[in-house]
Amino acid sequence: MNKQERIIVVLLILSLFGWMYIKAPHGGKQLVSPSAQAPVPETAGITNSVPVVEELRNMNNDVAVKPGDNEKSGNSQPLIPEQAVKKPLLPEERVVLSDDRMAVTVSSWGGAIVAVELKQYKESLAPDSKAVSLDFSSHPALAYTGLPEFSKDDDFDLSVDEAGKTIRVERTATNGLRMLRTIALGEDYKLSVTDVLSNAAGSDIDVTARYVGVGPMPSIRTKADGKQGISYLDIDTLPSVGSKDLVHWAKKGGADEKADSGPGLAQLFQPEGRRGGGCMGKAKLVKPLPETITTRNNSDIDWLAVKNKFFVQIITPENGGNGCELIARREIAAGEQAENSRTWAQMAVLNEVAGSVCLKGFSLKPGESSTDSMSYYVGPKKFSVLSKLGRRQNEVMFYAWPGCGWFIWLCEKLLWTLNFIHAYIPNYGVAIILLTIIVKVIFWPVTHKSTESMKKMQKIQPLVNELREKYKDNPQKLQKATMELYKEHKVNPMMGCLPTLIQIPVFIALFVVLRSAVELRFADFLWVRDLSEPEGLLKGVLPWALTLNILPILMTATMVLQQRLTPSAGDPQQQKIMAYMPVIFMFMLYNMASGLMLYWTVSQTLSIVQLWMHRQKAAHEAVA
Repeated sequence: MNKQERIIVVLLILSLFGWMYIKAPHGGKQLVSPSAQAPVPETAGITNSVPVVEELRNMNNDVAVKPGDNEKSGNSQPLIPEQAVKKPLLPEERVVLSDDRMAVTVSSWGGAIVAVELKQYKESLAPDSKAVSLDFSSHPALAYTGLPEFSKDDDFDLSVDEAGKTIRVERTATNGLRMLRTIALGEDYKLSVTDVLSNAAGSDIDVTARYVGVGPMPSIRTKADGKQGISYLDIDTLPSVGSKDLVHWAKKGGADEKADSGPGLAQLFQPEGRRGGGCMGKAKLVKPLPETITTRNNSDIDWLAVKNKFFVQIITPENGGNGCELIARREIAAGEQAENSRTWAQMAVLNEVAGSVCLKGFSLKPGESSTDSMSYYVGPKKFSVLSKLGRRQNEVMFYAWPGCGWFIWLCEKLLWTLNFIHAYIPNYGVAIILLTIIVKVIFWPVTHKSTESMKKMQKIQPLVNELREKYKDNPQKLQKATMELYKEHKVNPMMGCLPTLIQIPVFIALFVVLRSAVELRFADFLWVRDLSEPEGLLKGVLPWALTLNILPILMTATMVLQQRLTPSAGDPQQQKIMAYMPVIFMFMLYNMASGLMLYWTVSQTLSIVQLWMHRQKAAHEAVA
């Protein structure tokens, strides 16, 4: 490749890492005040226990009220009123719906789901690991907020059918409003929920708009040592009108600015100000960062999903939602203590997210009733299962730029192919190798033409050097003469970059698939224990926090060998710079998912084989 082509390749590669940076959980400048976006009504918020209430109260005092505002207004009342504190209740009753996939625990406090156990998925690689368990006790799934006397702080009557697959939840408020909820356990981690609100009083009852949602989704443990890796938490909503793209709230807010989607959740955690020290990294915050954020949006949505790397909850009202409420809790940074020790450089990393959809209010005459039906999925991010849900809910698996539906299609096809191979050869490491071979075969003709073009470029390189010497003081004439030389010898200078240009989207799609497909979670291959994580060998043996990852080292070796076999052309100085690229790549990709490193190493090896075959062919033609 010549200088221009190498620059293009470097830019394409840097775009990959730029995309990975955008996808990584990180914050930005706060765009609006959470208090302006999310006023907390008396019956809303996380109020299951006193510590959580205190945390939210402190959060609101810190974020929504600027220092000195209370003194100026003479109002020192907390933003979360005292009546929101958990009331004394009758003894809690719990009922469990269970099948071979999951166990769902429903509480009489709120008539909502407080825990879900996913029986077919272990929490860690430890031999005695328990199944993945989602604890919703702080914010029960399907609990109402905004409807007096029907919150998680109220008692409900529970009953279960003989088959143990359906629970009835009942309560009658003091004003005569009666609620009958049925929760039915279906197939493939799906629950069917039906709420009937009826008027048992002698006068009209106004049922206010209320929120019903999913439980908090935590960062799940994925590493062999039991420590948490990157969380990859996000909240997705599908707008009912005005957009064809999902809104990914934890990343950068809405996909369409006209939809008034507001900032992303991580952005809301960033401080409003700082003081001292001209450097942003050392400037002290004016006040502490909040630990929890609650914000609302009034745009109509079809469904809401909260997800981590491998699991997802999706609530889908039959008639859609009239807005949503988003809740996020951030991780506390190591060493974070008092206000004067917190710096602007500390970015918010989400540790837990939750969300609710708003159901429209209505009025009931005596004897009238109204029914709300919804589905609730809580289970793995498994494409074959999510595809059955319809309404584009399988798109929660893959992130794509707005308007890039083709990228989601590409991810789906790669994952389908991977699972198809695995169905016949039940090892995902082997499946990745075979998938790499398939991709390489598809691009083989393009790669072949590229190699041939690079050989032609190498042959005419002396002529190019002569032109550079002849027109070294006239760049315009040099460019024109060089293009005429390419045309005369039928050489396309862009052909050397074409294979890289085409394969970059495939590589990014594989990056997305191999890092978040639940099928690869704890999937082993040779010495690799988990293809969705770095290898992490010799942890605790090497000094500091170092671990040994063999595949990135093998990948670097194949890149070096490929460079040596590739026909070289262009500025020698540029070639020296490119010689350092394999080492740079090793450091940048050292902690990538081992499944992705396996793909790249095999792909590089196949490229080496192809280049060797070209050399053998050229040597044979030279002898003949």
